[in-house]
Amino acid sequence: MKGLKCKGFTRMGGTAFWAIVALCALILLFGEVSGQAKSKPITTHLTAKWPDSPLLLEASEYMAEESLATFWGFVETIAEMDVNAYREKTDKEKFEDTLMTASRFLLPSQLRILKFALSVRAYSPKIEMFRQIVIDRSLPSPVECGAVVDVGGQLVCDVDKVKKLVEEGGGDKPVVYEVDHHFPGGENAKVVAVLYAELGSPEFPAFHQMLKELASAGKVDYILRHRVQNHSPRRVRLSGYGVELAIKSTEYKAQDDTKVQEEDREVVEDEEGEVEVEGFLFNKLESLHPEKKEDLNQLRKHLIESQHEMAPMKVWQLQHLSLQAAQRIMSAPPDQQLSILVQTAQNFPALARSLVRIKVDDKMKREILKNQNTLSQQMDVNPSDAALFINGLLLDMEYTTIFTLLDHIRSEDRVIGGLHKLGLEGEALTTLLALDASDGPQEYGIDIRDSAIMWMNNIETDKAYRKWPSSTGELLRPTYPGMLRSIRKNFHNLVIVADPSKASTAELIRLVESFMNHNAPFRIGLVIAVDSDESLRGFDDAGLAMLCAFNFISENFAGREDANLKALQFMIDIYGSSQGDITVADITNFFANKYPSTDLDDVFGEDSDYDVGRMLAQEFVEKAGITTFPQVLMNGVPLPEKHLNADEFEEVVLMEVMRTTQMLQKAVYRGELGDKHDVTDWLMAMPNIMPRLNDRILSTKSSSYVDMTGESNLRLSAITLEDFSALKATEMTSIMTNSFHYLSTKTEPAIRPLTVWIVADFDTEEGRGLLVEAIKYLHFAHYTHHSLSFHSFYRFVLEPEPLFTDGGELAPGPHARFTSIPESPILTQNYHPPENWLVEVVESLHDLDNIKLESVESGVHSEFELENLLLEGHCFEQSSGNPPRGLQFTLGNNNQPVMVDTIVMANLGYFQLKANPGAWLLKLRHGRSADIYSIASHEGTDTPAGSEDVQVVMGSFKSHVVKLRVAKKPGKQHMQLLSDESDEGSSSDDQDETINIFSVASGHLYERFLRIMMVSVLRHTKAPVKFWFLKNFLSPNFKDALPLLANEYGFEYELVQYKWPRWLHQQSEKQRIIWGYKILFLDVLFPLDIKKIIFVDADQVVRADIKDLNNEDLDGAPYGFVPFCDSRKEIEGFRFWKQGYWHNHLAGRKYHISALFVVDLKRFRQIAAGDRLRGQYQGLSQDPNSLSNLDQRWCVRWVWEVKPRPQHITPHPSTPSELALQLPLAGNEENEIVAIKV
Repeated sequence: MKGLKCKGFTRMGGTAFWAIVALCALILLFGEVSGQAKSKPITTHLTAKWPDSPLLLEASEYMAEESLATFWGFVETIAEMDVNAYREKTDKEKFEDTLMTASRFLLPSQLRILKFALSVRAYSPKIEMFRQIVIDRSLPSPVECGAVVDVGGQLVCDVDKVKKLVEEGGGDKPVVYEVDHHFPGGENAKVVAVLYAELGSPEFPAFHQMLKELASAGKVDYILRHRVQNHSPRRVRLSGYGVELAIKSTEYKAQDDTKVQEEDREVVEDEEGEVEVEGFLFNKLESLHPEKKEDLNQLRKHLIESQHEMAPMKVWQLQHLSLQAAQRIMSAPPDQQLSILVQTAQNFPALARSLVRIKVDDKMKREILKNQNTLSQQMDVNPSDAALFINGLLLDMEYTTIFTLLDHIRSEDRVIGGLHKLGLEGEALTTLLALDASDGPQEYGIDIRDSAIMWMNNIETDKAYRKWPSSTGELLRPTYPGMLRSIRKNFHNLVIVADPSKASTAELIRLVESFMNHNAPFRIGLVIAVDSDESLRGFDDAGLAMLCAFNFISENFAGREDANLKALQFMIDIYGSSQGDITVADITNFFANKYPSTDLDDVFGEDSDYDVGRMLAQEFVEKAGITTFPQVLMNGVPLPEKHLNADEFEEVVLMEVMRTTQMLQKAVYRGELGDKHDVTDWLMAMPNIMPRLNDRILSTKSSSYVDMTGESNLRLSAITLEDFSALKATEMTSIMTNSFHYLSTKTEPAIRPLTVWIVADFDTEEGRGLLVEAIKYLHFAHYTHHSLSFHSFYRFVLEPEPLFTDGGELAPGPHARFTSIPESPILTQNYHPPENWLVEVVESLHDLDNIKLESVESGVHSEFELENLLLEGHCFEQSSGNPPRGLQFTLGNNNQPVMVDTIVMANLGYFQLKANPGAWLLKLRHGRSADIYSIASHEGTDTPAGSEDVQVVMGSFKSHVVKLRVAKKPGKQHMQLLSDESDEGSSSDDQDETINIFSVASGHLYERFLRIMMVSVLRHTKAPVKFWFLKNFLSPNFKDALPLLANEYGFEYELVQYKWPRWLHQQSEKQRIIWGYKILFLDVLFPLDIKKIIFVDADQVVRADIKDLNNEDLDGAPYGFVPFCDSRKEIEGFRFWKQGYWHNHLAGRKYHISALFVVDLKRFRQIAAGDRLRGQYQGLSQDPNSLSNLDQRWCVRWVWEVKPRPQHITPHPSTPSELALQLPLAGNEENEIVAIKV
C-alpha cells in the first residue's frame, strides 16, 4: 500500500467519503506512508528591551498592591530566609519558594492570580523602573557595594555609617516618588534613607534590620527600592498581545521574487490543543497508538489541508455559519467546549467549509435569538459585537488589555474573598454579584423640580432653539468627539446656587451667560441664596438687594420667556461696573440710573413686594446639603468645588456633558427614553437622585474602614499591649470587636444592617454626650434594603503561569505559533499589542507582508521588540481652555534632559511621547515654548511637593495619561507660538539647503522600489538630501541596509514614528493605515525646524532635480500636489477623471494623486491643517460607505478634492506642468517628467 494518497477526498460526499477516510486511517495505523511533507509553522514572539527581572522581586510588587502590611510582611520573611541556600536553587525552585512565602499572606485564589501576574510579567516594568532610577542616581557598582543607602545626599555602603548619618540628620533629601515603599512608622521623620538592594541578596538582611529599627523609632523614613545585582543576559519575553495572519487582498501585486536564504531553525512541537478533524480525535488516537504518531500526523495534516482549500463559498453557505460554529462548540463534551471555541475562532478561514454540513438545532436557534435581543436591548451589544462581562460588569474592550483585566479580576477577588470570610457564600453571594452595577459609581444629586430655581431659558419651548431637531433619536447620530449636540430637549440642566453679591459668583454668572450667548444646549437655572434673617432688608445686605432687584426686573417683564434672563443681564451689568464683592451702594446706584422713576424704598425698603423667595432658597440649600457658595448642579448632581473657577469651570461642565450623553444614548438605544418622555422627569427618576442630600450618609470620599475578616477569640482584657501591637491589623480588629459592649433591644432582628461603634472616654461629659446622640440616632434610624472573520487566522499569546525547562530553568517564554496554515494564499502578519505599546520587528528573513508558504522551505519566524511605552497626554491653556497648538514638550532624565520631544495637537490637546520604564522629567522645550509658556498645573504625574520639574514615573504596561495646563508668562500674553515673523522666514530662504524627502514602504518589494527611488533622487539632485522614513512598517533587512546605503551614496536619513491615536478612527487594513500616515500626522512627525518636506511614493523614479519642486512658491498654501498630464492622446480613454462623477466634481480643475507632493510644514502648522484634516477624516471615515472604503486616492480626496469642505480650509495649488507627475506613457514632452510611477 506504499504510496497511496488520500488527496481530494473532501470533494466526495456522503458514505463514500467517510468510508475512504476510515480506510486511510487504517492504512496509516497499520502500514507505512511515503513522501512525508515538512511542517511549515509560522512563529513569532515579542521581547522587551530591558533585561529579565527576578520573579521574586515581581512577586513583592504584587504584594505591595495588596497592602502595605502584606508587602513588608513578605519582605520580612524573605530577609529571614537562608540566602546562600536560596541562591543555589534553580529558577523553578526559587519560584516555588516564592509561592510558598506568598501563601502565608494570600488566599488560594490570590495565589493563582499571582502566578498569572508573574506569567504575563505584569510587574517587570516596575523592576525596570527602579533599575533606571539606579542608573540615574549613579550608584556604585554591585561589586563595590552590594547594597547602598542614600541618606542626606550621601551614598553609603556601611551599616554603622548609615546609623551615624541618621543620628546627625541634615543633608539633602533624596527625590521621593509615589511608587516608593515606605516602612510604617517613619513617614514623618526628618531624615529620609533610601535603601537600594535586592531581596534575597546577602547584604539585604543587615541593612533592612537596621533601617527597620530606626524607622520604628521614628528616626528615619525608610524607603526600599529594588536593585538587581546581576542582570540576566536574556530579555523579558512578553505576552498579552495578539497576532493575526490576514489573507491579503491581491489588489496590489506586492510580492518580492527575491529568493530568501533560510537558516536552519529548530522546529518546536505543535503546542496547540487538539480539536476534532473530520470526525477524528487525533489526540485520542495517538494515546492509543503512540507508535503510529508520525503516520497519524500525516493523516491529520492531509485532512486539514483538504479543509483548507480556500475555494470561495456560496452565499447560501454563509447564512447560518456563525450558528453552525456555535452548534459545533456546544455539541462537544463540556470539558472540550472552551478549547473548541478558541480553535474555531482562531482558525475560522480553514474550518468554515467543514461547518456548512452541521445542522443547527431549532431550540438553540431560539435561545441565540433570545440572547441577541436581550443583549441588544439591555446592554447595547449587537450580534456582530464582542463583549466581556465579569460578574455582570461590562468591560469596554476598546480599552481592556490583559493587564487592566488582571487588575479587575484582583479587585473582584478581593471583594468576593472578603465577603466569603464574613460568611457570605452560595446563593447569598450570587445574589450580591447579580446586582446591577454596570454604570459604575454615581454621584448623588438633588431633585431640581423645585420652585426655588429660577430658570433663565427652556430649550424645549424658547424660540431661540426652535430650529433644532427635537427627537431623542438625534443623540445616536455620530458627531466629532467633543461636539455638543444641539437637540431641543432639556438634557443638560445647569443650576447655580450662590450669593449674587460675591465676586466668585460673578465669574460663574459670566461663564453661563457665554453659554447662552453661543446657544449652547444648556438649560440655566439660578437659586439666589442670601441671608434668611427676616429682620434684614435690601438696604442692609447686598445679596438681598440683588434678589430684590432681580425680582423687580423679572416681574417687569412678566409674560415674556426671557423675563428672568433680563434680570440676569442686570446682574451681569453690575458685575461689569464693579470690582470685587458687590456692595448695597453699587446695586442701588446702578438701579437708580437704570430705573430713575422707581422709588428705591419700594424695591429695597421694609415694605418691599420684591423681597420674596428667600425661604424657598434656604429650604433648597438645606435639602441639597450645600454648605459653601457658589455651588453648581448639573442635572441635580453637585460639581466638584475645586473646579468652580473661571479656569476650570467650562471643562468640568463639558466632561459632565460627555458622561451624561453616553448614559442618555444608552437609554435611547434601549428604548428606555423616547420622544414621549418628559426628559426632566426622566432624569429626576434616576436612582442617584435623592429628595435630600446628606454628605455624611451618601459620600464615601472621606470614609475610612477597618478590615473585619480577621478571626480571634481573645478580648482586650486577656492580652498585653505589647502582644496586641505585634498582631496583624485584621487580628486587632477581631479582638476589638469581641471587646465591645453592644446595646440593642429584644425586638431587633438577629441580623442588623447597621452597627455603630463609639470609642470615647465616658467619664467625660463630651464622651457621654456622644453616646447619647448615637443612641438617639439608632432609635430613630430607618433601614432600607435597597463576527467571526473569514479573512484571518489569529493567536493570542498568553500562558497561565511561568513555564520551566526540565532542568529547572525559566523557559524562553510564550510565543505565537501557527500550524497547518494553507500554503496557497498570500498572508500578512499583523501584531495587535495594547494601544500604548510601540513594537517593531527586529528579526525576520521573510517578507511578513507577503507570506506565501508555498515558496517557503521550513517555516517563517520573526522576532519583535517592545521599543517604547507611550506617555500620552492632553494640554490646555489655563485662561482660555484651548489647546496650545504647536507647543512642544521634551522628555528626559537628570543625566539627559532631552531624549524625545513632541508637539501638541489642536485635536483634544493631544500629545504623545516615546518613553520606557523609569522616572522622567517632562518639560517645555527650550525656545519659544519655554519662553512664552510655563506649566501651571498637572495631573497624573509623580511630582513631589514643591518641585519645579514635572516628574512622571513609568512602571507599568498599562496606559499612562497626563493632563497639563499651561499659562503664558507675564508680558507674553499676545505672543503666538507659530508666529509669522519675518526673522524665521520661509523654507526657501533657509541657510540649510538640504532637501527633505519623506516616504513610506512596507514589504520587501516596495523596499526594493524605495531603494531605486532614493538612488534616482540622488542622481538628479545636486543639493544635499535627507530621507525621512516611517519606521512603523520597515523590515529589519531595510533598516540594517540604510547605514550602508547612506555611506555609499552620501545622504542623511532619519526614522520617524508616531502611534495612531486611539481616539482617531482606526483603519483595519495595513495598506490603508500606511496611506493615512502619508498625510494625517505631517505636523507631528517631524521636528519644528524642518520647514519643508517632499513626499515621494516608494514606487517612483525621479528624473529631474527635485530641488526645483522644493523651491516652488506655494503662494501661502500649505502644500502642492502635482497633476496628471494630458499630452498623450492615445490613453485618453483611461483618464477616468474626465468623465462621470469626477468630471463634474473637478469642474475643470486638474486631477491630482498623492504620489508626489510638497508640504510647507511651517504654513501647514500655522493654519492647523493637520488638525483640520484629522477632523475631516474623523467625520468621514467612520461611515463604511465613505472614505474608508476607497482606494489610495482617499487621502487626497479629503485633502483637496472632497468639495467643498477641505478645499476652502486648506487650499493647495498645482505645480507647473514642467514639474508634473507622469504615469508611464502619460505625457510626450520630456521636460514634463519629474517622476515616473512604476
